Amino acid sequence: MSEFGVCLSNALKEGVIDEREYDALNETYSRVKGEREAAGSASADREGGLAVMVELEYARKRKRLLNALNKKAAKRLERDMKRFRNGSGSKDIGEFLQAIIEYQGQGRGLEKSVENVRKQILGRSMAMMEETIWAFRQGAGGRRVGKAKLPNVVKELFGEDTKDMGAKSLAQGFARVAEDLRSRANAAGMDIAKLENWGLPQRHNRRAIRKFIDQNGKGAKGREKFKQYLFAQLDPDRIIDGTTGAPMGRAKLYAALDDVIENILTEGWATRDPSRRAFSRGSLANQRQEHRFLVFKDADAWLKYQEAFGGGDPFNAMMAHIDGMAKDIAALEVLGPNPDATLEWLKQHARKQAALHSLDKNSLINPRVKAKNAEDHITGKITRAEDMWAHYTGSANVPVDETFADVSGNVRNLLTSALLGSAAIPSFFTDPMYAAMARYFSGASTRNWTKAWVGQLTSRNARRDATRMGLILDSSLSTLGQQARYAGTFDGQAWSRVITEQTLAASGLQPITRAGRNAFSRGLFADFADYKGKAYGDLPDLLRGMLRRYDILPDDWDAIRAAKAPRGFLELEEVEAAAGRDLAERYLGMVQTEAEYAVPSGTIRARSLLAGSSRAGTLWGEFRRSGMMFMSFTAVMPMLHGYRTIQQWRSGNRLGGVGYATGLMLVMTIGGAMSLQAKQIAAGRDPRDMFGEDSDKFWGAAALQGGGLGIWGDFLFAELNRFGGSMPLTAGGPVVQLLNEIRNATIGNAVNLLDMDPDTETTILSDLTSLIGSKFPGSNTWYLKLAWDRYVEDNLTRLADPEAEAKFRRRARYYERNYNQSWFWAPGESAPERGPDFERAIAAE
Repeated sequence: MSEFGVCLSNALKEGVIDEREYDALNETYSRVKGEREAAGSASADREGGLAVMVELEYARKRKRLLNALNKKAAKRLERDMKRFRNGSGSKDIGEFLQAIIEYQGQGRGLEKSVENVRKQILGRSMAMMEETIWAFRQGAGGRRVGKAKLPNVVKELFGEDTKDMGAKSLAQGFARVAEDLRSRANAAGMDIAKLENWGLPQRHNRRAIRKFIDQNGKGAKGREKFKQYLFAQLDPDRIIDGTTGAPMGRAKLYAALDDVIENILTEGWATRDPSRRAFSRGSLANQRQEHRFLVFKDADAWLKYQEAFGGGDPFNAMMAHIDGMAKDIAALEVLGPNPDATLEWLKQHARKQAALHSLDKNSLINPRVKAKNAEDHITGKITRAEDMWAHYTGSANVPVDETFADVSGNVRNLLTSALLGSAAIPSFFTDPMYAAMARYFSGASTRNWTKAWVGQLTSRNARRDATRMGLILDSSLSTLGQQARYAGTFDGQAWSRVITEQTLAASGLQPITRAGRNAFSRGLFADFADYKGKAYGDLPDLLRGMLRRYDILPDDWDAIRAAKAPRGFLELEEVEAAAGRDLAERYLGMVQTEAEYAVPSGTIRARSLLAGSSRAGTLWGEFRRSGMMFMSFTAVMPMLHGYRTIQQWRSGNRLGGVGYATGLMLVMTIGGAMSLQAKQIAAGRDPRDMFGEDSDKFWGAAALQGGGLGIWGDFLFAELNRFGGSMPLTAGGPVVQLLNEIRNATIGNAVNLLDMDPDTETTILSDLTSLIGSKFPGSNTWYLKLAWDRYVEDNLTRLADPEAEAKFRRRARYYERNYNQSWFWAPGESAPERGPDFERAIAAE
């Protein structure tokens, strides 16, 4: 065996490389040897071996680094596993498994969790490029502000001098953040080469690529055409071989593009290992290089590919890169270079502890769990942790049947845009109530909260200032494919997701959500600035308790309070200057997590509860996603505030638990009552009587409204909900109700037509116009709803149904009969009869 063969075999035996790497190195040897022989070299064999030796040495160094990082992560996790206590103060490895993925301040002793670190990185990155984010923010109607300047920004990123100083400054903002993230990723175990004038990462529209391939011969022939197109846009001399640090060259790059294209088309789930480890799906530390692998030759080439096969505008590409890097870096920093392997190690620890507990031995299992139930208990906790991880990584939303998933997702998105336009009303009234509970529990002051909330709604400078503080500006991150408040997760194709996103923004839901979170967070920053002069032990009990929940201990507080607060806020930039990045981000993470209690919106825990392990593109998965539509807030609220009630009771503070539960029910009901009444007026009806004979029904419905279950309040007093759906149909979700309406309009009318009974009527035209009128995107937006109902939907009904006037009267009587309500603008009327009678809220006739 040659020297090369011996070295390679020894490396395989020693575990420096695995079998797939062994094959890849053999491939390198054969390729280099062949190239040198073709060039007439007399030492082609030796040169092939030297090339392999370079890669082998690189592999050894990488292996040592990753092993060291794995050991470091394992040591920290094992320490936190032992010292972690749940919200009741008990050891609980089952809760730890979930908290390590997403921690919501429900316990103590945990230094980091993946989702929290992701948000911290995202907030810090946004603060660093605040000028760029603000320059390209979304304006009215979803319009991109400053869009005309984006091509110049792209050119500046590719090293072209546009003489546009504004574009240069904005490009430098993104480049600074991208470099910071690259360095941080490498410190966590990645190996991303630095490139001057790197440009931008490219997003890939798989649907557009597949269409191009199909139009150019399908299969291998079509892929070859796309490969040629892609290759023509790239710069082979600047695409670096990660193992040698040298340019790949044209031949090597062209060969590698087969794997790149396969990886793009399958999102990495069906790729084989190419010759460069950058595309491995094993260790996360070896994956992110792919996102910088393709270096385009210039800005024009990047823009050309972006227009044909990209996704979104250049600003979206910037933000997608930051979001993706934040997600990967967080997983690496918390779980080590191979998060999946670390999670498996943690699950095995948990099963061992369950076995010890079942034998009545000392363990890390919650002592409230009976010994005989320990294994079932930990199995349930592991399953939930697995589901949470699948939703964090996005694997839960990789469709089994892409077409079925797209169609179902499109339907859900359009229904969301048609039915959720009035969600801003309950948010406007209930968010301040939940914020009050969050401030009470954290010990935050109520000083100027209302002023700050209004300022965040009305002042551009206040919103910009919040971004500079590290508070995530959600509107700068497209919510496509993300979790949206009330709506759940957006799936489907981009066009339907854009419609939904813009509808929710136009309704005011996104601004109200952002305003509430920012006002609460700024209030905490101001409170901590006020207490800078106090030692840890002298802080108010509730404020000190909040610090402990996030593992910020006396020495940490001393470092934090050494920061300056020139504007009256102890904020991220100043804390980082005084205490370092790690502690500053943990401090920011505490504020971000507490803001979720103030304005509940969406969490990984809630998503895992609602969707579980069901997969998109399956019948069960799509049915479950339909049933769980609009339930995101309903799931989050008890997971947050409900848990705090229970944890106080179990920790011995039963009076505090009762007080918290009472306060929660009170604020939830008051906020729900105001929301309920506002919705009546928006629909053309007088407010409902709150203190009359049916007051119990009203306050019951108000409590459900405040908890995000408004539609279920209808069943307190009627067999049908406000949309005419029965309880089983409501439980099936909006998609099931839509299918039932379509069935009635088509098959139901066809059956009636064939019945031959003269008393049986067909109403297909009426049913279809009603369906279109009620499901049109944006039609339920609260400030448009009443005019839409009267001028559009009612007139469509008149055109299609000769019994329209009788139908209007039945609808009016439904509310009079069930809710004792009158109308100030009744169905079928061309103008309002009068204004709303507010006195009916306290004294119905």
